[in-house]
Amino acid sequence: LDHDPFGTNNKITFRDLAIHLAGLQRATPLLVNETDPWVKLAGRVIPIRPPHLLPSYSNLGFAILGRALSGLLNVTYEDWIIKNILEPLNMRSSGFTITPSIASRMPTIRDSNNQPFPKMTTLGFENPAGQLYASVNDMSRLMSLFFSTSDRVVRQSTLDEALSPHWNYFDASGGFGMPFEMFYVNDLWMMTKGGDLPGFYSTTAMVKELKAGFTISTSTPGITGLPLVDVVASVMTLYTNTLKNLIATQQTNEVYPPPDDGVVQNYI
Repeated sequence: LDHDPFGTNNKITFRDLAIHLAGLQRATPLLVNETDPWVKLAGRVIPIRPPHLLPSYSNLGFAILGRALSGLLNVTYEDWIIKNILEPLNMRSSGFTITPSIASRMPTIRDSNNQPFPKMTTLGFENPAGQLYASVNDMSRLMSLFFSTSDRVVRQSTLDEALSPHWNYFDASGGFGMPFEMFYVNDLWMMTKGGDLPGFYSTTAMVKELKAGFTISTSTPGITGLPLVDVVASVMTLYTNTLKNLIATQQTNEVYPPPDDGVVQNYI
């Protein structure tokens, strides 16, 4: 940072960018078609919160993270994601470019005046923050990666780090991971991530310990007259209630076989 108005002089790391603790603004102060963004970005990024202290959700931070890793790996962010994540997980209905076959399956998105939204093309520099499109089925495949105990696609240690809270609310009711937002719903630790572009809204939520989760994708900002955030909250409550009832039923019906020696011991 060329300028830190908070006087912390804290250096921003990749980890800070991943967990939204870099203190950066939400959006990139650039036009998406600029060809050399790094030069124009220098000196224009001023933290809005003290780095390392309070989370500040930032698409700019994720854009910088993705583009910086591209430079280190000498491959575009988009190509790396396709080769190392989408292809191994067989996510064939996901990508960064809207092909004709994908476009034919997409709904026509209309605004409040019933006019079609312009076709989404590219977010440019911000592609790492939200350009990836995916079907609900593919999101389920991605979710299964976080439930996996294999190192085949991503190392287990990396998955554990991504799903661990790196910043907690003061009352420990929730926190931020990489980049999941986490909180308790009916005493179950729910990990969520949502996003939106004009005409597209999506939220994924999961309980890792139970290997269960769901994705909601819609072309409207709400369902049955409710804002999407309220719909998601209702689904989370219903979902976690169902999971807890299933767990209680399984525990009630458990029958343990006698030990091999036939001796049953009770400890008082």
